[in-house]
Amino acid sequence: MSLNKPIQILLVSSSKFFLNGIHKVLEDKCNLKVVAKVSNGEEVEECFNETKPDFLFLDNRSALMDLNTLLNLITKKSPYTKVILLANQNEEKLNFPNVIYITKKTDSSKLRQIIERKRLRRLVSTIRSNRVNVKKR
Repeated sequence: MSLNKPIQILLVSSSKFFLNGIHKVLEDKCNLKVVAKVSNGEEVEECFNETKPDFLFLDNRSALMDLNTLLNLITKKSPYTKVILLANQNEEKLNFPNVIYITKKTDSSKLRQIIERKRLRRLVSTIRSNRVNVKKR
């Protein structure tokens, strides 16, 4: 992964209003690319397998799917994919390492900052792990 490659994001919600609104917020920034918008659970797995996005943005308030099953699938198929979960403030947090919780109080600039920061952390850790692998040879 390089800094020049756009950050790929898959949006998931049963709300067309949410999908179109978040897409508009994210597409205005040059290094973010919405690769797909999915409105039901059956499409998520297929679309995820095709795109292998850097981030999956899930509107849990309206998505009618089993979160544990979905997060297990993502963890197995693409362990580096981060899941941004738009959840209710009082909702119990799931125990998955790549889940980033946000609420409706998160504004668009904060959302973009979160995405950029999490992406940079992955780049740094990938570079470090590559250095370790090179030294071992």
